[in-house]
Amino acid sequence: MMNSVKRIKFLTVGALFATLMVIGSYIRFPLPLLTMTMQTFFVLLSGFLLGGKGAFFSMFLYLCMGLLGLPVFSEGGGIGYVLKPSFGFIIGFCIGAFVTGFLAKKSSKSFIHLFLCGCVGLAVIYTVGLLHYTIISCTVLDVPVSIRSLFMFCFLLPLPGDIISCFLATTLAKRLSPIFREFEFFHENKKFF
Repeated sequence: MMNSVKRIKFLTVGALFATLMVIGSYIRFPLPLLTMTMQTFFVLLSGFLLGGKGAFFSMFLYLCMGLLGLPVFSEGGGIGYVLKPSFGFIIGFCIGAFVTGFLAKKSSKSFIHLFLCGCVGLAVIYTVGLLHYTIISCTVLDVPVSIRSLFMFCFLLPLPGDIISCFLATTLAKRLSPIFREFEFFHENKKFF
C-alpha cells in the first residue's frame, strides 16, 4: 500500500502532466496542410520520466477531463468527441505513453535507447489513431477514406514533426531524469493504490 505522501506525489505529478497535455493541445504550429501541437512531446516526456503506469495515469486523466466536457482537446471536449475520427490518437496517447514508459524503464538510459523507446511509443499512437480514424470514418460517418489519403494526411505529413518532438522529449528527459528518480512509486514493480 502506498502511504499518503507518496499517493499525493503520484496524483500531483500525474495532474501536472495532464495539465501539460492541455497546454500542449493549445500550442499550435500551423504548417501547410496541417497544424501540429505539442501533445506528442508531452506524451513521450511523461513516459520517459514517469514510467509506464505513471504516464498512463496522467494521459488517462487528460482523456477523462476531455470526455467530461472540459475543452482540453485541440478541438474542444465532451463525450461526443469519441465519434471524431481523430479521437483514436487521444486513446493512442494513453497506450503510447504506457509503452514508452515501460520500455524506457527497461532500457539502458542512453540517448539512443530512449529515443528508440519514444519511436515505439509513436508507432503505437499512430497505429491506434489510424485504426480508430478508419473505423469511425467508414462506419459512423459513412465517409470511406482511401488508404492513400489516410497515409498521407494522418501519417506521412505529421511524422517529421513527431520525430522532432521525440528528439526534444528525449533530450529534456535525459536532463530531468535525476529529478524524477525520487518518485519511486512510478517504478513498474510498485502498486499505486
